[in-house]
Amino acid sequence: MLCIKDRDTTWLDCALFFCFVLSINLSQMVALLQRVAVDVVQVLRSSEGRELRARHQENVHYLRGKLRQAGLPVIDTPSHIIPVHVRNPRQRSHVYL
Repeated sequence: MLCIKDRDTTWLDCALFFCFVLSINLSQMVALLQRVAVDVVQVLRSSEGRELRARHQENVHYLRGKLRQAGLPVIDTPSHIIPVHVRNPRQRSHVYL
């Protein structure tokens, strides 16, 4: 849970969240992160992980094509990150995806 202040979250909620996080001692945090990392690696090595990576690449290809169809200047990269060059600085605030 990330504490982001919005209309449903009080400042007390945020303070209590951070007190909880700070009350966990470092060894418990390290142990938790190690367990999570092991779980993530196991999923990525499995057939489910291969399927997730394939779907992710399909989604990137689909989005890149839709951005091009919309006339946006998409920069080709081998990465899953899709840079879009906005030439006019005043238009930057109008490009929301």
